[in-house]
Amino acid sequence: MRKHSLDGEVEAGTNRPLRGATGPRSGLRALSLAVLHLVFTTPPAMAQAPSGTFILECGEENVLMGIHGRVGLWIDQLEGWCIQIDGAGRWLGTPFTTMRAGGSGGIGPYDLRCPSGEALYKLEGTSGRYVNSIKLFCIKLASDGHVTGGAIERGAVRGGMAALDRWTQTCSGDQPAMAVSGFDGDYVDAFFTTVCAYPVILKRLWVSQTQVSGLGRLGRLHQSRRLLEEVLAEGGAIGADDLILRGEIGVVAALQGDLRTVEDMDRRLRELDRPFLNGLNTEYRARMAALLGRKEDAFRLLQQATTEGYGFGLERHQAFEYLSLRGYPPFDEFMRPKG
Repeated sequence: MRKHSLDGEVEAGTNRPLRGATGPRSGLRALSLAVLHLVFTTPPAMAQAPSGTFILECGEENVLMGIHGRVGLWIDQLEGWCIQIDGAGRWLGTPFTTMRAGGSGGIGPYDLRCPSGEALYKLEGTSGRYVNSIKLFCIKLASDGHVTGGAIERGAVRGGMAALDRWTQTCSGDQPAMAVSGFDGDYVDAFFTTVCAYPVILKRLWVSQTQVSGLGRLGRLHQSRRLLEEVLAEGGAIGADDLILRGEIGVVAALQGDLRTVEDMDRRLRELDRPFLNGLNTEYRARMAALLGRKEDAFRLLQQATTEGYGFGLERHQAFEYLSLRGYPPFDEFMRPKG
């Protein structure tokens, strides 16, 4: 275990918050998930592997309205502040905290919150070996959990170490943040997801790629697929923003050997034609092909997804869908770190 012997500072007179991930050109993949909006971010280069992952989630009908924890040279500890809201966007009751991320070190506390009637919308900051600084941006809540107006910086926290790698985690459109997740150990190492949604009308908080893949590895395929299909049905009015759901359904169908569904999802993903796909639809097609043992098709689609903008990162290297391609020389060479 890494122990903390830290000295640092919190910016006085401000309220600022959270995390670590690189920007759009270095791995950020802004994606929509039906009613949900997830932003997956490739974590920055880290000096050592993180000890684990965290999910700071508020549950349905609640939103994130701040963060707090401890800071020293780096951001040592992080918890989310949550609040329930009513149909008019008003806060109800008393704020409550999420689970804790990070360790127990740090020389001082920080506590960053949105004012009443607002919710967390964006986090940005800097990172080096670990997360070094966080800025908290809030936005005004409107009816049914929508938001209105622009995001306003409400505070920041900064550790004592210099860090130049800038990162941003943000919602988009008129949805507030309900959860954030990332990597942690003795410190907050990096963030990879912000979950944004309309909390009052949402029946399920979120379905993540990690969660569904884990269910698949455990053999709980029926449960995984049913969950995905229910969220897809609940968010059907969103229309085009179903890329991740259809991709994950295709992956689970491939694990089940359901070729008809795989072919249907492959066709839908192939026919998608809208801005900012960044190769994600093609990446899902590659993973489905790999699970079916179609190595040549999977490798071709993998290359195509990269050309279209899907980046290399920890998630891709660890993707269980590509296990069948290991030992396939073109794949091994393609995935081998260069430089």
